[in-house]
Amino acid sequence: MNVVTLTGILAGDSELRRIESGRDLLNFDVYVEGRKGEDPCVHIAFFPRTDNDPREIKAGCRIMVVGAIRHRRDTGLFVAASELLIFA
Repeated sequence: MNVVTLTGILAGDSELRRIESGRDLLNFDVYVEGRKGEDPCVHIAFFPRTDNDPREIKAGCRIMVVGAIRHRRDTGLFVAASELLIFA
């Protein structure tokens, strides 16, 4: 089973773009807690499904992501998010 749940801090503002299929894609990076002095950054890709799904997330927000690890030859590993929870 390939299920990932992580929490962290948004490394920068999210980027919303429309892909060739016409779907919206929200991309962002999350700093997760690592070994002392290291905070690895994980790339997240999220396809908003409803009008209530976020279209923008600002840097510094605490976020929880549920999804699956995916790989692309050109960009490497990332998390394909199925659920997002943004903490105020």
